[in-house]
Amino acid sequence: MELDAYRQMAATEDEHWWFCGRRAIAEAVIRSIDLPEKARIVEIGAGTGGNIRMLEQFGAVTAVEMSDLARRIAWEKTGRDFLAGHLPDNIPVAPQSCDLVCLFDVLEHVAEDEASLAAIRQMLKPAGSVILTVPAHQWLWSTHDVGLHHMRRYSRNLLRERIERAGFTIDRLSYTNAALFPVAALARLVDRLRKSALPAGHATPPKPLNAAMKAVFSAEGRIIPNASLPFGVSLLAVFRKDDASKPVASTRNWQLDRVMGTGSYRRLSRFALIGIASTLIYAVCAFLLSRGQATAALPAALTSFAAYAVAALFSYTGHKYFTFTSGGSHAMELPRFLLLTASGLAVAIALPGLLTQMLGVPAAVPILLTCIAVPVINYVVLGRWVFRGF
Repeated sequence: MELDAYRQMAATEDEHWWFCGRRAIAEAVIRSIDLPEKARIVEIGAGTGGNIRMLEQFGAVTAVEMSDLARRIAWEKTGRDFLAGHLPDNIPVAPQSCDLVCLFDVLEHVAEDEASLAAIRQMLKPAGSVILTVPAHQWLWSTHDVGLHHMRRYSRNLLRERIERAGFTIDRLSYTNAALFPVAALARLVDRLRKSALPAGHATPPKPLNAAMKAVFSAEGRIIPNASLPFGVSLLAVFRKDDASKPVASTRNWQLDRVMGTGSYRRLSRFALIGIASTLIYAVCAFLLSRGQATAALPAALTSFAAYAVAALFSYTGHKYFTFTSGGSHAMELPRFLLLTASGLAVAIALPGLLTQMLGVPAAVPILLTCIAVPVINYVVLGRWVFRGF
């Protein structure tokens, strides 16, 4: 990476919503791995040391980093000496000595990714595991990737192929950062259109917005150890050297039922989760567009419409693949979803005017009725008409 990127990382990784959310998810996933007591853990590409304190909860940590500047900053922050090394052939770790190897957004920087995974396999004990994260979707490539010296972004299939060809057994492969996917995708696409050297969203947002985004991203730590997310900005994988180690919990088990409920209750919980995330996405997009942080500031009406469109796209994808798990075609389901969305918007506009102006009802009443009626109607119609698995 560029030297300035390491300085930026050191300045933001303790507070920025993305670093905090990734740490929270990684911690939750590591807890689901059957590690021995006093496990030996190696983090490759440890950067400026933002993950060390979290990893030390699980055992003795060895940190490896190729950048002299990053190692110097890490020593100033943590008081620990990081080892110099790089993938695939210069990692100062003895063969078959590690219980867990961590690579958090590292593999995409390495030209020889498959050879690097094979080298990591040699470091692991017979029951050793690996957890890694990488950026997803090559179509999201932007100045963000160029500035960070990425070699590639991964599809789910490409990452699976690389891992399996290196001789590993995959226990978990999931997208992450799903709820904020439309916001991040919009920022990356804006980067491509602007052709700016400075990517959008690199700085820590204002505190209230940063806290909200951190909470949304971190919440995935309650889901990913038990169930894979169908879309997101990044990919997370957990895999092991052989069958000697205990696999991470299966996609559907009692823990998922405990988190999300069973049957209709689980579907209703997922419906509510997608609805809350869609509302937050609308607010975040409207804020960014109105402030002109990602592009030139837009008029209020256009800002609201653009934000609503992004939130609606997320809502459609989330309800299709997460709430109702429909296998129907987009050609059949998307027009129905758009019609339902337009109807809900019409009700939200017409009901307050009808009851307040024509019948003299206090404004709070139609607002309350809208907040109740629209979600109820949406839930019923989505399940019985939009996502019927045509």
